[in-house]
Amino acid sequence: MESENRSVLRERGLTVLTEMYAQMDKHYGFLESTPLDAADRASLVD
Repeated sequence: MESENRSVLRERGLTVLTEMYAQMDKHYGFLESTPLDAADRASLVD
């Protein structure tokens, strides 16, 4: 029973992690494609 719960929690954690990386990729992909100088990009991240 405990191993089932652990497996479910691990699966959920991996799903959350995957979604987080997908969101980060979208955000940083936008920053890379935006023609701004480094200072402007830094202000967008803050």
